Amino acid sequence: MGGQKRARFQQSQQVPDKSVKARKSDSKKEASAAASTATAAPSVSLNVSVGSYERLLYGFNLRLQDGDLKFKPLFMFPAHITCIKSVALSPPPPGSSKGGKWLITGGTDESVKVWDIRRRVEVGSLTGTEGTPLSMAFINHAHLVMGTTHSNIYIFKCGEWELLKSFRAHKGSVDSAAVHPNGGFAMTVGNDRMGQLWRLGKNSKDSNRQAGHVGRIAGTKLGIEGRKGNPEVVKFSKSGNIIAIMFKQHVELRKTHGFETLPQLPSLPSKLTTKFNDIGFVKPLKSQGFSDGVELLAVASEDKRVLLYAIKEEEESKFIGELIGHQNRVKSVRFGVVGDKLLAITISSDGFVRAFDLNVLKPSSEQVQLEAVASYDTKGTRLTCLDVASAGYEDTVDADESEDEQEEEEAHEEEDEEEQESEPEEEVEDDE
Repeated sequence: MGGQKRARFQQSQQVPDKSVKARKSDSKKEASAAASTATAAPSVSLNVSVGSYERLLYGFNLRLQDGDLKFKPLFMFPAHITCIKSVALSPPPPGSSKGGKWLITGGTDESVKVWDIRRRVEVGSLTGTEGTPLSMAFINHAHLVMGTTHSNIYIFKCGEWELLKSFRAHKGSVDSAAVHPNGGFAMTVGNDRMGQLWRLGKNSKDSNRQAGHVGRIAGTKLGIEGRKGNPEVVKFSKSGNIIAIMFKQHVELRKTHGFETLPQLPSLPSKLTTKFNDIGFVKPLKSQGFSDGVELLAVASEDKRVLLYAIKEEEESKFIGELIGHQNRVKSVRFGVVGDKLLAITISSDGFVRAFDLNVLKPSSEQVQLEAVASYDTKGTRLTCLDVASAGYEDTVDADESEDEQEEEEAHEEEDEEEQESEPEEEVEDDE
C-alpha cells in the first residue's frame, strides 16, 4: 500500500497531513455514559458516501432527528484529481455496535484511495492495480474485490491492504462485480458480454480466511436475442438465489444455480426510449406483509425515476411503484434501515441526494408514486456514484465525532508547542 500520509477530512477543510494517535476523549466517555442510562434504544443511522464528476467526495450521516429523517453533512472535499468513478463503504464487523470502518474511492486518474470513515482520515492509496476502478464491493468487513478497465479483478485484505489476488477476468473492462450474500462467490460482467461466476475461498464457507483463493465456476454469454448492448451492472438478490443483470435498456433475471433465464420484468416494452443506470435488491420488512421469499428490485433510469418490482423465484414479477422527484437522470440507488424505516437512497445528475420511505409498499396496494422524505442539495454537482452502509448507533456516531474533534485540538496544540511550520490549509467551499 502506497502513500502512507494521513490527511484528516472535515466538512469545510482539509487539515495538513499529520499522523495523529487516537485517544479517548472525555466527551466520548460522557456519551457512552449517557447511552447506558437512556430509556429508549438508540436508532441505527447510515453512512452515505457520494462521488462526483467534479472530483468532490461527499459524506453524510442519515439519521432520525426529532422524528424526521435528516442528511447530516460530514465532509465535502476534492478527493481525486479527476472524476470519482466508484465508492465503497465497508459493512460493520459482526456484533459491532459501530458502523463500518473503511471508505474506498476510485477515480479516472486510476488511483484507489483508502479512508478511515470513523476517524475521517486518509490512510493511503492501494498499489498494484491498473486501470480505472469501475466497480468495488466488500466481500465482508475484511476483504475488498475490485474490477477495472484493464480487464482485471483485484482482491485486498482490509487493514493491512495486502493484495491477495489479481487476475484477468474478462477480455475487456470489468464493468461490475457483485458478491454473493454468503461471501463465498462473486459474479462479474464485462464489455465482452460475458458473465463469470467465481468461487472466493477453497469453499463457500471460508471466504474470511481464504479470500485470495479464487476459482472460476462458470461463464456464459449474456444478452437476449434481438437486443444489443453489453451488461453494465450485476447484483445478487439478498437470498442469493437470483442474479439481476442490467443492460442499457433491459434487465435480465437468472437463477444463480445454472444461470437459467427467468421471466422478464413486467411493464417493460420491447423498445424503450430510456436508459437504465443502476439496479439493487432489498428485502421488505416483515411489517409490510409480503410473503416469504419476496424481494424488491429497484431500477434507476434516465427518465428521472426509479422503478420498483416485487420479485420472487419461480413466480411472475410485479411492478409495484416508482420513486419520483429528481429533475435529471437517476445515477444510482442503494438501501438501508433507520429506525423502523426501510429506505431507498438515490443520487441524480440534478445534484440531489434523496431518501425515500418504502414502508408504504404493500402486496395489496396499487402502483404508487413515492416522493422523497429527505433530501440534500449539492448545488448542481454532477453526482456519479453512491454507497450506503450502517454507521452504527447514533450515540456511537456522536461519540466518534467528539473523539475526532478532541484529536484535532490536541494535534494543533502539539504543533503550536513544537513551533513547527505547517503547510497552508486547503479551504474547501461549504456546499450549504
